[in-house]
Amino acid sequence: MSSTRFLGACWLAARRFGWFLLSLLVASIVVFGLLNLLPGDVAGVILGPNATEQSINALREQLGLNQNIVIRYIHWLAAMVTGNLGSSALTGAPINPIVAEKFGVTISLVGFGMLVAVLIALPLGMTAALRRNHVDGLVISGVSQAGLAIPVFVVGIALSVVVGAKLHWLPANGYVTPKTSVAQWLSHLILPALTLGLVQSAVLVRYVRSRSAGLAGPRSCDTDCAMHHYRS
Repeated sequence: MSSTRFLGACWLAARRFGWFLLSLLVASIVVFGLLNLLPGDVAGVILGPNATEQSINALREQLGLNQNIVIRYIHWLAAMVTGNLGSSALTGAPINPIVAEKFGVTISLVGFGMLVAVLIALPLGMTAALRRNHVDGLVISGVSQAGLAIPVFVVGIALSVVVGAKLHWLPANGYVTPKTSVAQWLSHLILPALTLGLVQSAVLVRYVRSRSAGLAGPRSCDTDCAMHHYRS
């Protein structure tokens, strides 16, 4: 029985991963096609307004822009699969080192943001589930519902203006690497992490509330039934 469940879980995970890859493929095709429909020419942008038609055509040939869009997409997809992001069309610098440099910033920001979201969502979601018929539970549910409609950039601007610009408690912008100063690195991450955490916690609160309410429901029913039989 356990092996059957394991195989079923593996099949479900494989199927979802397959749909995920298919979604990425379709999204890449749509984005690639839309980018090619935009007006303008990359070769003309690189060479500037004084470039001649001959030099533009030569650069287009060098960049492979004269090829069929299907051929260019296949080449781009093959490069992406192998991890070769190519070079910047404007600066000529390799893109891989640029992405690797910013990847650490993204990971630290996402990690701290999710930590903030979980620390907020767990207690509030459980409180909203256990006290769903009380005022505090209804207030938590209402605030989380309203939080779903607030864009993340609105929360970020509000925190930057109030906490950063007005109160000067934390830096409103900038970034410092951990190698330079761990304290400054943390201080520069608090506001953006708090922004992401507050917005994401609105979603997680409702999820924790629904799961906690579903688990608490059968237990309360069993307790009521047991008390009824005991009294009878």
